[in-house]
Amino acid sequence: MDQPEILTQALSKFYEELERSNLPVNTFMLLRKGEVITEFYRQPYRKNVPQILFSLSKSFTSIAAGILN
Repeated sequence: MDQPEILTQALSKFYEELERSNLPVNTFMLLRKGEVITEFYRQPYRKNVPQILFSLSKSFTSIAAGILN
C-alpha cells in the first residue's frame, strides 16, 4: 500500500519542478485504477477549458498529404 504522505510530498516536489522548468507541460493528470488521483494545471490553463493543439493539426495535415500522394 502507498504511503499517502510520501506520495503527497513527492507530487508537491514534482509540481514545483514543473513550474521551475522550461518543459512545455501545461497539464498533468495522475490516474490510479481508473480514478484521478491528482491534477496539475499551469497558468493560464484550467480544467474543462479546451487547449489548442497545433502539433495535432500537423499530424492530420501530414496524414492527408500522404493519402493524396
